Amino acid sequence: MSNISDHDFAQHILDLQNGYLNYLPAFQILPQLSSSQTAFQMATLLPTSPCLEAKCLIDARLQSQILIPTDADYKTRNDLYWSNSAKLQPAYIVRPRSANEVTTAVKALVSAGQAFAVRSGGHTNWAGSNNIDGGVTIDLGLLNATVFDAESETASIGPGAR
Repeated sequence: MSNISDHDFAQHILDLQNGYLNYLPAFQILPQLSSSQTAFQMATLLPTSPCLEAKCLIDARLQSQILIPTDADYKTRNDLYWSNSAKLQPAYIVRPRSANEVTTAVKALVSAGQAFAVRSGGHTNWAGSNNIDGGVTIDLGLLNATVFDAESETASIGPGAR
């Protein structure tokens, strides 16, 4: 996320007061927010819709894990589906780094009544099985560790392993 200047920040507030941001897609608003802003400050900049998905994730302190459509990583992650028929356009992709962050994201989205999908390897070939149009895709790609325990002769494979 890029930092916003004081002048631009003031202009965003004025635009918000004039209702201008109610007509902008979330992906045009979120890049303007500074990662150093508090969740409360960020949430007050967001119109009530279509940014509810991001607000609940920001409130859950997952803002550094959110990808928006203008992020290069968003496009990269969304282009990894092996089946073109499974590609959809989520409003956001959230990339948890741990099982605890997965739990936090799911709880935040459920509590806010937001639609979401969970993607592990992205190998299922029908749309909606591991992605969602307009909602949030929880991408487990960072949970990709593979660990072999020689003593018990077992392997643990993370859900994001490919």
